[in-house]
Amino acid sequence: MNTELKGMAAVVTGASSGIGQETARRLSGAGAHVVITARRRDRLAELARETRALVVPGDIADPGLPKKLLVACLKKYGRCDILINNAGTLETGPIDDLDLDRVSEMVRINVEAAFRAAYVFIRHFKKKGRGHLVNL
Repeated sequence: MNTELKGMAAVVTGASSGIGQETARRLSGAGAHVVITARRRDRLAELARETRALVVPGDIADPGLPKKLLVACLKKYGRCDILINNAGTLETGPIDDLDLDRVSEMVRINVEAAFRAAYVFIRHFKKKGRGHLVNL
């Protein structure tokens, strides 16, 4: 167990699958308290049973979600040390086949939402004089 993480509190976005899900598992396994978020509540509930994480379901494209995550982490654990900014989506293909609305949603999630979350958490980290932001 990595004792450097023991007792720390982390928020993981996009935790319902893939890298986010595994990151939440690893943080929990290393002794960190974890807050997980994503749109798929059923998958979050399953992961929470395994990791004892606090579930805050939501769509990271919602401008209010980052603040809600920070507040939930502080309320539950009394601290917030880490943000794993992982939520993302990908739209690719030939220009003739791309759905512009889906590409716009990708930009809202991968750029705007990631920046909003970083903004909220970095301001908190600066006030505390410490914190870790990981953008994936």
